[in-house]
Amino acid sequence: MDTNTILQVLGIFIECIVLVAGVRLATKGKKYYGWWIALTFALYVAFDLSRLGFLPKSEAVISPLFLIASLSILYAVWLIGCEVIPTRRYDL
Repeated sequence: MDTNTILQVLGIFIECIVLVAGVRLATKGKKYYGWWIALTFALYVAFDLSRLGFLPKSEAVISPLFLIASLSILYAVWLIGCEVIPTRRYDL
């Protein structure tokens, strides 16, 4: 194995850890955005496995999956922001 392949496998391992953390966040922590984080990283794992040749590589499938992953993490961050940043009202 060359260095790039080793780094890619390490990255996939880390993505799997984040995926599991997202599921735990959703189930144990009762945080809905955990599912969106898990979905994002599940799609990243599929994308990376296709790059390594373990899954079929079709641009017609991979490109939309990458877009869905990006939208998923965007929504998760938006949900986190709604929870963390309090809504401010200014009465004039």
